[in-house]
Amino acid sequence: MQKTENKIYSSIRGKGAGCVITNSDFYHLAARGTINRCLTSLRERGIIRSLIVGIYDYPIYSELLQEQLAPDIDLVAQAIARKNQWHIQITGDAALNYLGLSTQVPGRYVYLSDAQSREYQIMNRTLEFKRAPLKQTKFQSRQTEIITQALIALGEANVDAHVISQVSAFIAPKERYWILGDTRYAPAWIGELLRKLITEATVLRV
Repeated sequence: MQKTENKIYSSIRGKGAGCVITNSDFYHLAARGTINRCLTSLRERGIIRSLIVGIYDYPIYSELLQEQLAPDIDLVAQAIARKNQWHIQITGDAALNYLGLSTQVPGRYVYLSDAQSREYQIMNRTLEFKRAPLKQTKFQSRQTEIITQALIALGEANVDAHVISQVSAFIAPKERYWILGDTRYAPAWIGELLRKLITEATVLRV
């Protein structure tokens, strides 16, 4: 079992601090019972943190706050969907919260799901999955979906300098290529904004 545990630990470290994993991510390495015991061992050693049954994160530790930070709710939602083989889609309100553009306290995150409705408590935050028909998306980047849903919920008329700054800061350099390709599938005004932001960011980097 130690060999399997070492492989799991190595994989988690490779994903980096803040990653969210599920026991099913490692079923290709060994029997289910062995994987669960390995993850329990890593949890007991303080390497990973249990969020709900079968879902863990490799927490980020803040030297400033002297504590572990709360997990990334979108990554938790993706892990739950992955474990249960659900298809999910972030909603506008959740996307706005994720980008820090909502005036509401981000205590509840709602996702649409092709499975039954479920609700989870993740460290004083509510993660809800609502059963609903999902709109097909061709986006290659998860960031494109989040940005698009947030901006649609906000409305073009409400996009100001603050919103643009938040969106620009959210775009990861490694995602620029994929987001640029995704702009063809986004509403025209969102695609134009994203192309402008990515072009400017690339020029500034050079």
